[in-house]
Amino acid sequence: MAFDDAPGYAKQRQQFGRPIGKFQAEAHKLADMQVMPDVSRTMVYQFAGRLNSGKTDRRDAAVLKLYTGEGYKAIADHGMQILGGYGYSMESDMQRHFRDSGLATIGGGSSEIQRNIIAQALGL
Repeated sequence: MAFDDAPGYAKQRQQFGRPIGKFQAEAHKLADMQVMPDVSRTMVYQFAGRLNSGKTDRRDAAVLKLYTGEGYKAIADHGMQILGGYGYSMESDMQRHFRDSGLATIGGGSSEIQRNIIAQALGL
């Protein structure tokens, strides 16, 4: 998962005499990186339950795709910011997540298309 390497790096990497994870801005990024997959996982389980009972529609799928794709992209972006230059190196899994996360907002219908589906379901 894109989140995995960031907390350890933030605890180990020192800047101005303390771990970068102790800086509020970095800690908030890590907190967001923790929340987004938890929410996405809950949404997937909820969608699966609705799918099993035959109570889903295009809007439900679009909401799930939009949130999880955008969440993955945000997590990878935060991770790259935390890992800095190391995140770009081929030794880091983050560089792969950063590249792959772009596809999450394009493949299977872009985020804009998902928003169109949601807006249409709202009667707009």
